[in-house]
Amino acid sequence: MFSALARVLLPRQVLAVARRLRPKAWLPESLAEVLSTALPELDLYMRSGVFALGRLLPGMLHPFCHEGSTACVVAVNFATQEVVAANVGDSRGLLIRNGKAIALSEDHKPENAIERKRIENAGGKVVQRGCCWRIDGVLNLSRALGDYYMKATPSLPPEKQKISASPDITKNTYESHKQELLVLACDGLFERKENQDIADFIWPRFQKGMALEKIGQELLRACCARSGMQNGRPVPVEMGTDNETVIILKLPVAKASPSDKNPNDLLAGENVRIHGLVGEAAQNLNGQSGVIESSGDEERYYVRLEDGTVKSIKLLNLTRVMETEKESSARS
Repeated sequence: MFSALARVLLPRQVLAVARRLRPKAWLPESLAEVLSTALPELDLYMRSGVFALGRLLPGMLHPFCHEGSTACVVAVNFATQEVVAANVGDSRGLLIRNGKAIALSEDHKPENAIERKRIENAGGKVVQRGCCWRIDGVLNLSRALGDYYMKATPSLPPEKQKISASPDITKNTYESHKQELLVLACDGLFERKENQDIADFIWPRFQKGMALEKIGQELLRACCARSGMQNGRPVPVEMGTDNETVIILKLPVAKASPSDKNPNDLLAGENVRIHGLVGEAAQNLNGQSGVIESSGDEERYYVRLEDGTVKSIKLLNLTRVMETEKESSARS
């Protein structure tokens, strides 16, 4: 219930903060300020409710007293080629750049030094329960929206409560001339896999042309816990029992401006034909047609072939296929 409502209200809150900060909000460097302001304000709004009626409810009667949600919000600034992430909790964002995982967030866990200090200053205790450290032996994350019983010390501001809704902000360069994927996932995926494990799973499938939705489905199945039967009911037999959600997006390639464009450069979406490859393993690619997906390093281009696979080919081994040539081939 809480996360479903937060999903609807968050975009509205981001826009409200942006409008309030005009014209400053539309400056490239202010995107981080908008996100870092919107998340705590959303948390306060969901606590107060319409006309602040939520404040009139005794703590234990508030509908979100013991319910909350993490939030990993990522925005792409195409003007500055920047990926800005605002994280609250232990969901994660990461970029996959040519197969390498680049973290956009860091988990907020009670045992982290900064988090532990805030929790203890607010009168809480960090207690180990099994393999996890938990606040007062209950929650195993230290920042979240909601969970208002952990934000119940009247003398403390919101950012100094046991649980905080203040996000950490990271900024990373978005290298649009390369192939990049953006991945957002909740903590269930990372019980059994690290960031690079996720990248190693996704990247080769993407390179083979598999649809992102299909990759996501296979990834969720790979992260799920194996289960056995006990008293006629399935029970988990290994780690990986948490909720699982994943979003995989391909970041678009920015178009070059006319002043930057070299007439010999190939642009994303152009049709090409491969020729002149001499390696024994690569000769079978000669004569095949494909579409430029993005540029790579050292005058190479990523070409998606008709069978869906993606190959890295040097510029000197690619020839543009003009529309007239395509029509002629179709007629023959």
